[in-house]
Amino acid sequence: MALTGYGGTAAAVAAAAQLGIGDDTDSSNPGRVGKLSLSPRQQTLDKRWAHYRCEQYAPRRVAWDGSRVVGSSERDSIALAGYVPPGFYIANSETLPIQFRRPTTPYHLCKVIVDRFTSLLFGQKRHPRITVAGDKQTEDFVNAVVEVGRLWPAMMQARTYGGATGTAVVGFKLVSGRPMFEVFDSRWCIPKFIDRSNLLLGSIEYRHTFKHEVQDRESGEWVEVDFWYRRVIDTKTDTIFEPVRVDPTNPNPSWKIAATVQHGLGFCPVVWIQNQPGDTEIDGDPDCMGVYELAEAVDRLLSQSERGVLANCDPTVVVTTDAQMGEIRKGSQNALKLPAGGSAQYMEMSGGGIMQAREQAQLYKDMALEVAQCVLEQPDGQKTATEVERNFAAMLARADTFREQYGEMGVKRLINMVLVAAVQLTKPRLADGKITRFEIRLPKTSDGQTQKLGKGPFQADLAWPPYFEPSLNDANMAVQAASGARMAELIDDAAATKFIAPFFQLEDVSKSVASIKSATGQAQAEIERMALEGPERDELNAPGVDMGGETPDKKQDVALNGAQVTALADLVKSVALGELPAIAAIEIIIVGFPVPREVATKMVNAAAANATKPDDTTDDTPEDEDVGSPPAPTEGQ
Repeated sequence: MALTGYGGTAAAVAAAAQLGIGDDTDSSNPGRVGKLSLSPRQQTLDKRWAHYRCEQYAPRRVAWDGSRVVGSSERDSIALAGYVPPGFYIANSETLPIQFRRPTTPYHLCKVIVDRFTSLLFGQKRHPRITVAGDKQTEDFVNAVVEVGRLWPAMMQARTYGGATGTAVVGFKLVSGRPMFEVFDSRWCIPKFIDRSNLLLGSIEYRHTFKHEVQDRESGEWVEVDFWYRRVIDTKTDTIFEPVRVDPTNPNPSWKIAATVQHGLGFCPVVWIQNQPGDTEIDGDPDCMGVYELAEAVDRLLSQSERGVLANCDPTVVVTTDAQMGEIRKGSQNALKLPAGGSAQYMEMSGGGIMQAREQAQLYKDMALEVAQCVLEQPDGQKTATEVERNFAAMLARADTFREQYGEMGVKRLINMVLVAAVQLTKPRLADGKITRFEIRLPKTSDGQTQKLGKGPFQADLAWPPYFEPSLNDANMAVQAASGARMAELIDDAAATKFIAPFFQLEDVSKSVASIKSATGQAQAEIERMALEGPERDELNAPGVDMGGETPDKKQDVALNGAQVTALADLVKSVALGELPAIAAIEIIIVGFPVPREVATKMVNAAAANATKPDDTTDDTPEDEDVGSPPAPTEGQ
């Protein structure tokens, strides 16, 4: 049976009626929630979730203008009828304090804050990279599980629950051999811990209500009815019970098992994540702790300013006359006939109060963002990544705490559980006299092989990316700093390359250093050969080689001395490090050294082939143009 939702406020009301241990709710307004008949913990989490969804105003029956709150269906009916039926305006509603009315223009500030931190943790290019040290095969296996099971979308949803309520609950399962990560609404989870200090679960019960359409036996009409959903996951089994119709007179329904899976893992495949760690409660703090009152104050001010603007758009007509006036109709198609000395004008506000309300709302919004350590907009102007991080320092400090919670307590635990489960499930088993092996369904490798675990040890780790992508200015400044320190012999090649690696997305620093040294070594060998022997005869005889009148028989005259060899080596190294364009290096060598263009091109191209470039730069040199050839003349040259 398909579920129609996770419950929400309606589920809380239904649960209240079922458990029967709280105050009565108003049956005429299902959206109204008083003191819910839920456990104190569930009430707290439900209120936090309501603020995230901006549903904390749902119980309020009076709209901001004093009228009765109507739903979309009632609003359509009134519009179709062309008049407001009796009872849609509440007597003396204008005396109801505005803090008890439903705002017309809520800002959804809590949602903005939670979603901002969620995007920082698991947005595009911001989620961690999963690694398995010393075991590339297992690392590929894990990343295939992550892709197939859609871990990162699941963590986005879990972080939303965690940021809104204070707790995130995530698990994994195999469906027909296919891995799947699933998220549970923390409001309806009842945990049992085997290690409370480390939040290790022994079992978890997931119980909530959902609506299902059934046909009334007497009238034949289809009506929505509340049903209970219940699922229990422990260290051995995963059990789903048959849905039970909610009956307020029966607080303890009879449960029948619909399906049970004997996973036999020896641990509960679900992780419990506190959003902001706490010592005394099983739930953490939400992102908006301390913000709720400010968020409601912003909504009140915005709604009041909107009411003023709407009233000002339809101002009151003031008529000054001693004559008796009949019905006055406004509008450009109507005219007022006044006796001599009479006047008529609109009574309009200056707008000062409206502006003050908006300014105060902005002040409260800024205060709320400061309390939540959240920055929404990036500062104006071109900023380096370092400057941006400095402006966002408070927010990034809190985001680091979230990375620890959702990384170490969430993603890392989940992945290591998956590895343990994969080892157990893929072991050969004897069944019906035959040896069988469970297969986890994953895409084939690039060479068509089945994804398999490596030799171990099976311990995953996380590598988080920077919060903000470095700019070209950042990369240039880093290269200059590394080059200066290397030339001053303050650091070696490995340290310099490691320093600039994050700016060029270099994952294997050792490999990059070896590649650069190889290119530099080849160029150095060529230079030393020329220093001892001079250019090869076929190079001197190549078409277009101009030696200034020298003949090939005098090639010893173009041999290089020690200082020239060192200078040439430095030029080639600068090309290999990306500090000097190849074509510029070739022209410098031709002008400053007795070296033919073809020889210079050969040396420089070997170094340029291994030069490190940023991923977001492009090479403007056409593919079929030799970088050693002089630029083609343009018109007028």
